[in-house]
Amino acid sequence: MFEALRLWEDRLFKFGEAFRYQYVISREQEDVPSFSKQSTQDWNAYVGKDLPVTRLLDNKGHKIGYVLGIAVGPDGQITCEQSTLPLDASAPGFWTAFEQFLLDVAGRYGFLLQAQSGARFYTDPVGMIGCVYDAEGQRVAASPLMALKRPVIPNANYDFDVIEKHGGKLSLFHTVDARIRRLNPNYFLDLNSFEEVRFWPADENFSVVDGDVLATYDEIASRASFNIGQIVRNFDVALPVSGGQDSRLLLAFSQEHKEQINQHYTHINNYATRRDAAIGRALCDNLGVPHEIHDRRDFRLPRWEWQIRRLLIVPPDMFSADIAVRFRPYFQAWQAGLPENAREKAADFMFLEIYYNATVGAIFPALWRNFNISPFN
Repeated sequence: MFEALRLWEDRLFKFGEAFRYQYVISREQEDVPSFSKQSTQDWNAYVGKDLPVTRLLDNKGHKIGYVLGIAVGPDGQITCEQSTLPLDASAPGFWTAFEQFLLDVAGRYGFLLQAQSGARFYTDPVGMIGCVYDAEGQRVAASPLMALKRPVIPNANYDFDVIEKHGGKLSLFHTVDARIRRLNPNYFLDLNSFEEVRFWPADENFSVVDGDVLATYDEIASRASFNIGQIVRNFDVALPVSGGQDSRLLLAFSQEHKEQINQHYTHINNYATRRDAAIGRALCDNLGVPHEIHDRRDFRLPRWEWQIRRLLIVPPDMFSADIAVRFRPYFQAWQAGLPENAREKAADFMFLEIYYNATVGAIFPALWRNFNISPFN
């Protein structure tokens, strides 16, 4: 029995609702109540009842795997009952071609693929779908307790009292369990060996092409608007609106699709978000769309040290030299794995691969009411 099921037995709330956006991938035949089963030749994906699943075919009609979640490719929505990728899974360069294709895929997703003699799992580039793995048990899951069939072995690097009471983070690809690792989202997991292999970045140039900043902005805006349009055509969508720049940009990108968005809203839980609500309402009034406010009160329910401090493994005022020294080897191991062209953007990659993966990637699978997608992919 999965540890998540064992610990949930005495709860009144239904397991199938709380875990409806989660998944577990295993070679074995598993029993997970309310989860559906999808299978490749050697692997079974057990999927929560509201997590979208798409069967994938190559361009010759051969089944090659599944997409879990919501994914928008360069030609449109991949997430439907079945999609055909513009790739030949029997071709010698299939995996390289797929990774090139994946560069233009937006959303919150995981690709389970089996082709030729290989099987791999890829996630969205910030790990929003949530991905941890147990190499010993040969399982991949959205969260640690869905990967385990034994009690948790506490990760000795962390003070869990600090995390629970003061908001620290499990970072640098660690999880609550000493033997369960969180996948770096710019690596794929080789399911034959359960080893991580970096596939991005390859030889990308991260400077603005020909110095044309405005053309780059136009490309970003056009692509973001296209992605939003594809998602709202196929799913009910609620768009959070605040006074922040990210929120304003999303609102602008979504303008031509505003009639298809089910809800524009602001969530109030402190003074700052109360101000956000006022700005959000003004922005929505200007665009002529309804705006909802959800107020929490209405419901009773040296440089590497600085970088490690920014990971919020413990709150800033609790950070110490001991913590810096404890996590330095893990941080430096991550740094050593960065390709040369990524090192000039090390802070950005730290955000993409470590911080966001350890926050949104760890939290989103537990948010069962809605399938949230972050603007960062």
